[in-house]
Amino acid sequence: MHSHRAVELLKTLNEDELKEFGGFIESPFFNNRDVLVRLFKTVVKYAPDYKSKVLSKEKLYTKIYPGKKYNEQTLRSRMSEFASLIREFLTQKSFSEDEFEKKKYFIKELTKRKKFELAEKFISEAEKGIAGDKDFGNIFFKQKLQLLTEHASLWIAKDEKDKSLESAYGRGEFLLNYFLLEYLKINHDIICIEIEKKEKKDFSLANLFFEKFNFEEYLNALKEKNYEHYALIASYYYGNMSMRKPEEEYYFYQLKNILYEHYKIFALEELYNYWSLLSNCAYVNYLKKGKKFLNEGHEINKFFIENEIYDNSKPFSPLGFQNILMNAVMVEDFDWGEKFIDEFKQKLPTEAANNRYNFCKALIYFERKNYGKSNEFLNKVKFIDVEMNLGVRLIYIKNFYEMGLVETVDSQIDSLRHFVSKNIENLHSFTQKNIKTTLHYISKMVSAKFGVKKLDYSDLKEAESNSNFLQRKWILEKIKELL
Repeated sequence: MHSHRAVELLKTLNEDELKEFGGFIESPFFNNRDVLVRLFKTVVKYAPDYKSKVLSKEKLYTKIYPGKKYNEQTLRSRMSEFASLIREFLTQKSFSEDEFEKKKYFIKELTKRKKFELAEKFISEAEKGIAGDKDFGNIFFKQKLQLLTEHASLWIAKDEKDKSLESAYGRGEFLLNYFLLEYLKINHDIICIEIEKKEKKDFSLANLFFEKFNFEEYLNALKEKNYEHYALIASYYYGNMSMRKPEEEYYFYQLKNILYEHYKIFALEELYNYWSLLSNCAYVNYLKKGKKFLNEGHEINKFFIENEIYDNSKPFSPLGFQNILMNAVMVEDFDWGEKFIDEFKQKLPTEAANNRYNFCKALIYFERKNYGKSNEFLNKVKFIDVEMNLGVRLIYIKNFYEMGLVETVDSQIDSLRHFVSKNIENLHSFTQKNIKTTLHYISKMVSAKFGVKKLDYSDLKEAESNSNFLQRKWILEKIKELL
């Protein structure tokens, strides 16, 4: 079929949605043009690819306008109308799935139609729907602000001006909460990207606000007033500061203490974000300040896992699963790490479970010096992306090195070089910068262990002064063994 945005939109609809759209387009409420129904019934026969000679412009025109002479402009107009109907269908579908938005617009209509008592009733019901015993963060703040705004409109319509001041206070409170939390989340993203790219704009309004607004004073005032949402806002601020100034441990421990003390008041949806935030802060501090924060990161993971602070109704993140295990490995808590992956394998998405599990088991067995068993699990890993492919290849090299299989190690190193050369643009920027140095050191180690070219203390000093290579802990250990 000829290219058109209507076709691209149709391709996004699955089989059930196409049936729904069929009912939608035949409804006189949404469409009163039979020609668009004929257009849909003709086109849908060729889902999901929509490729057929029947769908060429001229043949499609004869299907929807039998017996009429082809007119390019008419077909374009019908296709544009068809695209608009698909867009309206998707909009209506999204809207119908948002119960809060439906209630909000119903309240607007009741107020507009001067059904004030009913509007009050539905506002009260909507408020009960968003309230709870846990803090839902910005979703709650946003919805509370919107309901207070609807209430204000209702009081104005009823000429009840005596309630306007209290309403304004409430709207101001939840607007500030919504703004600060959303801003701090965005600022967290800014900090992460600046760290990764090692660059910062000379001027950014977002950065200027962070530098000039006295968050500490504001949060201390909230804490003194025992404000119910203090912990939520404070956690994001101290997360921002911990990543912005990792050299000042005060911010990291403020964040950790707040979350450990208040985690029971938060919803699971929000707690996963806090776990990620705390782990990111620990990792950034580890890069800046060393192993102490590896232990912190591991303790944080154990705290969240052992207190079951995660959403059991959703699959566990495969990358999070792997990172938790790797953190446990780096602090040599192998028993806990192995118990974790054995128990949590079933929580992974089905398509990722075996792959991540086998990769993690290979890591555990390598650390336990059972290199043959490690290779057995590596053999079961299917390469789903270049980063995992690279990770598997590096563990193979380490296993064969430890097993003393020099020819196999050389072959693996050569194969990895070709792989990196072929896939360099698809690798993470951090990996791109560090993989060549990694292979350089491993090659020198192989030559020293299995050949005649020995290493000396200048090689160790060079490696210790360079933090830009992968598998650093293992490589430094092996270099020391060869001296």
